[in-house]
Amino acid sequence: MCCLRAFPLLAIVFALYACAVSSGHVASPVASSPIGVWEVSESWGTARDGNAWHFATPQPLLIMFTRQHYVEIGRHADTLARPFSTPPTDDERLAYYRQFVANAGTYSVSGDTIICQPEVGAMANGTTPIPTRAFRYRFRLLGDTLFLNQTNQRDGSTLSLRLSRRE
Repeated sequence: MCCLRAFPLLAIVFALYACAVSSGHVASPVASSPIGVWEVSESWGTARDGNAWHFATPQPLLIMFTRQHYVEIGRHADTLARPFSTPPTDDERLAYYRQFVANAGTYSVSGDTIICQPEVGAMANGTTPIPTRAFRYRFRLLGDTLFLNQTNQRDGSTLSLRLSRRE
């Protein structure tokens, strides 16, 4: 008998929840979380000198987010990779290796901002500093697309990435 009295109350709670979800007032944990494996599909921004740049077919870059950690690994270069000769020469291998970049650490999300705290990193060219301080991305998720935007506070350069979910 008590279960029958509780049924109308449960139906009302379920109906209110359904209305809230359909109106967008209850956020889905998946919709607000960057967790997953992401591959960059487009990149653009402005350089220190203010010149705009855009790669519709960008350098290879994967970013992986777990519940607390991230890994970013890819190639950092101003030009797209050229095909190697067969077999590659030592100069070609060295030039490609110098463009390798990776960093990993912990991250947190605050509103529309991802705050990354690197714990380890490598930039093979030796001229670009490995990030040791926290850096921030503004982010937006649209289905299986993640947008990351970053502004360098020291020189005003910007970086924007469109990433596609791979896993």
